Amino acid sequence: MKYTVIEAAKIAGISRQTIYRHIDKKPISTEKDDEGNIFIDASELLRIYGDKLNFDVTNTKTDNKENNEKLQTVTSSNSTDGIKIIEERLNSASKQIEMLETQMQREREMLEDQIGTLRSALEKSQETQSKTVMLLEDKTSKNEKSAEWKSTLEALEERIANQEVGHKEQELEAEKMRKQNKALQKALTEEKSKGFFKKVFG
Repeated sequence: MKYTVIEAAKIAGISRQTIYRHIDKKPISTEKDDEGNIFIDASELLRIYGDKLNFDVTNTKTDNKENNEKLQTVTSSNSTDGIKIIEERLNSASKQIEMLETQMQREREMLEDQIGTLRSALEKSQETQSKTVMLLEDKTSKNEKSAEWKSTLEALEERIANQEVGHKEQELEAEKMRKQNKALQKALTEEKSKGFFKKVFG
């Protein structure tokens, strides 16, 4: 026994749109009459939907030609409405996809700009850090050299001071020796003088 799309939807307990979607994806085999109306065999419904079917929801078909013509007219009208609904949904989905793609492209461009800005900032930061490290190393080196020069100067000053002290001590010692020398010369002169008078005067 064959059923229209509306009847098949009722029997399977699903919407007409779902039936049409399954037909478009071709898991359901269908037949068409001379006017292009779609019919689905009961065996196909059993194969696809199994135990979910309820054949009691449809009215018993008669051989009355008028009823068949009415059913075909309704089916054709419903099929056209279903196609229009599907086309509208496809158009709406296509527009949403385009909007999403546009939004994603904008977000991608903004993200690329942000990445470029961050990369540039990072490079500048690294350059500044390198210069700071070089300045600190140079300053440290200068401080170390300054400390070395200071230590050297202090050592020289101490050495000069020691030499000056030693020089003064040497001068004092020399002065002392000169005085002693003078005293000895004077005593020697006096001794010589005294000896001469003794020789002369007895």
